[in-house]
Amino acid sequence: MTATNQRTINPALRSIESADPDARWLKKGSRYFFGYKGFVTVEEKHGFIRGLHVTPANRAEVKELENAVRNAGTVKGLYADKGYASKANRAWLNEQGITDGIMYNGSAAKPLDAIEKLTNRIISQVRWKVEQCFGTLKRRFGFSRSRYRTVERVESELYWKSICFNLLKAQRLLRDKCA
Repeated sequence: MTATNQRTINPALRSIESADPDARWLKKGSRYFFGYKGFVTVEEKHGFIRGLHVTPANRAEVKELENAVRNAGTVKGLYADKGYASKANRAWLNEQGITDGIMYNGSAAKPLDAIEKLTNRIISQVRWKVEQCFGTLKRRFGFSRSRYRTVERVESELYWKSICFNLLKAQRLLRDKCA
């Protein structure tokens, strides 16, 4: 870029309207993302998707646990990552009679003890099915980015891709059973 093409713009005065009225900004580490978060509930035995919902990207995971569980139907136990760790979520699971499998989140002020570290290791041995689900949705079905705008349309796209994911998983289970 030459010096004649450069312009100085005051960032406080600059405003850009988005074509997507529902999408929001999120900062993860040093990177910024614009869009949505998909929340998926996966059954433990085979890894089929049982429930899902979508929110704007700035919505915290810790506030979405109840919606995720309600969308999944009957749940006896829940394994979740550290993003869902809170006293309120653990109390809610206890009230519902659901086994608490939320990973513990340490901090500099309160590091994890040996039991919490062991619990996290045990939970992560089950949670890989959820991570596998997201990896397959992104890699195989191109869900790194949504093709649509608004929460309803993005959620609809996630439903369709989840149906395809479950069909692929069922086909592989039947193939392995018949072999």
